[in-house]
Amino acid sequence: MLSNIDHKSVKWARSDVYFLLLAVACFLYAAFIALRYADQLPLDLYSFRQTQTAITTYWLGINGFSLNYETPVVGPPWSIPFEFPLYQYIVVLLSQGLNMDLNAAGRIVSFVFLALCVIPASKIAKQLDVSRASLFIFLALLFSSPLYMYWGRTFMIETAALFFTLMAISYFLDILAGRNTTRSGVLFLIFIVLALVQKATTPLPVLAVLACVYLFQTLKDTGSVKAVLSSRFIKQSLLYFVLPLLVGTIWTLYTDQVKSANSFGMQLTSGALSEWNWGTWAHRLAGNLYSDVIWRRMLGQNLAGFLGLALLVAGLFLKVRPAIKAAIWICLVLGMVPVFIFPNLHIVHEYYQTANVVFLLFAAALVIGESFGNRRRGISTAVIVASLMVASNQYVFARDFLKTVETVYTPANSRDLAIAETLRANLAEDAVFVTFGDMWSSSLSYFSGHKSFTVPDIYDQYDQAIAAPEKYAGAYPLGAVVVCRDNKGFLLPEVTQWARGKKDWKVSEVHGCYIALPEQGPGVSLHAAPAQCQGSIDVAGPVDSRMPGVIAVKGWTTVDGEKGIVPELSYVSLTDLRNKETHYFEATSTYRPDVNAHFGQPDMKHTGFSRLITLPSPSGQYVVGLARLTGGKVETCQFAKDVSAGK
Repeated sequence: MLSNIDHKSVKWARSDVYFLLLAVACFLYAAFIALRYADQLPLDLYSFRQTQTAITTYWLGINGFSLNYETPVVGPPWSIPFEFPLYQYIVVLLSQGLNMDLNAAGRIVSFVFLALCVIPASKIAKQLDVSRASLFIFLALLFSSPLYMYWGRTFMIETAALFFTLMAISYFLDILAGRNTTRSGVLFLIFIVLALVQKATTPLPVLAVLACVYLFQTLKDTGSVKAVLSSRFIKQSLLYFVLPLLVGTIWTLYTDQVKSANSFGMQLTSGALSEWNWGTWAHRLAGNLYSDVIWRRMLGQNLAGFLGLALLVAGLFLKVRPAIKAAIWICLVLGMVPVFIFPNLHIVHEYYQTANVVFLLFAAALVIGESFGNRRRGISTAVIVASLMVASNQYVFARDFLKTVETVYTPANSRDLAIAETLRANLAEDAVFVTFGDMWSSSLSYFSGHKSFTVPDIYDQYDQAIAAPEKYAGAYPLGAVVVCRDNKGFLLPEVTQWARGKKDWKVSEVHGCYIALPEQGPGVSLHAAPAQCQGSIDVAGPVDSRMPGVIAVKGWTTVDGEKGIVPELSYVSLTDLRNKETHYFEATSTYRPDVNAHFGQPDMKHTGFSRLITLPSPSGQYVVGLARLTGGKVETCQFAKDVSAGK
């Protein structure tokens, strides 16, 4: 792709070849990272946003294309649309058309959009009549930038919005130059509208700056204020700048209407999130906006810190052609203005800078290529400076991001995968679940393949939901209630009390969270046959000091671990030593990767068991044992643990 760029017919210099090779090398390494780790589950940085995009894509693939597409983590009705689902549906088509893993398809499409940014970049460079060196330096900086190397291969819409925005800019420059005005105008409108409905925060600052440029250029060309008051100028301004905003507003109003049908969706409308999206003056004056967002993330990680800062400052005073000088100034504005328009979003989200750092990279490339690169003595300086910046970018990527990219997520190291595996194993196909303590993350729903209401602590009806979660499943059968710790505190007592009020529900601990599930199997006969079992009871003791009389029991058992045979169900037995009465409690099957590794059976599931038990009396001596259902028969295992309560 990069080697085919040829926007000027002048003879190639050796430095041009060097910069081209540098750009190609950076692109190939970025492509290697994107493709080599394309199958990584979207549990890396900002998994909240990645899995939200992934789950909307997953259900688009099941339900077909729809404007009110489902994001089934907020209860029924399931639709809370934000962006127009263009990126998601492209991922669906790629995944289904090539029978490709959805996660890999999502990451690859994201990187393809980043790679496609070469097209508008090359077009803009040709329009500005900049040197080959400047273009190749920019591409080297773009594809070596840690920001774009990392976020350009995530399951997110960022690069799609960026590509559409850059394409719109390229056609806007045609409009300014009076080239193919009708065609350029139509294409500008198409791409700026696509950018706005894909992710409004990316093109909105750009559209505002372009409107100012259009006004300034008109005044400069005509030398008269009357020109901007003419009907022609007003009509063109309405067409190019107001019409796209109108389309974006219509889309926002539509999504607000759909969200309002959902009890939590009403808290996600544009009006409800106005302060979150636009920020406050406190955000604009916050120290971390300058020290973290602007200095560390933008300049430090992607422009070699003080070296990049020096280049950008120097660009303000360079003696270069007016068009280049204007381009540098405008790029600096485009690079900085979004941070102050959406300060809170930039503070909270590290990926938001993908919308604006690209312009700072282009400004730096222009300074290097058009200042140093156009003077015989400066060529060596340009080579050194560009190489240092690329080297800095690669160092930062290796230091701050590569380990995360290389991480393989499994139920052994991921709480969400461990819980999702338990949900997948225990829920009926049409069952939904309710989760507390996970904000409104899509992770558990996405990886379990089940719809949910993941109740955030900011939900207006939070207390009602914890008291009666079944009311928030709608017409769907409630298959589970998941509780993790959140800002509302320790919720296990409430869920345990709720489950106790339901017939045949059990509560178990999985990876630090607690899951309430309906019991599935038959009761255990008192005449169950004894057996020598593989396994152990690893834990048998109090859950928490705030829950006296409740114990947690965890362990594992296999019928034949070497052959990968596991029991159908496990039961925890509880014997009261005072009256010798024994009661059996169905346990929840859990995934134990350590057991799988021990037996060399990586695909073996349900080897673990877990159960919370309320003791008959908060004080006394008990013996905990294990029984299991295998081959349709119940057998009792040989291992046991003593439990003392009330001491």
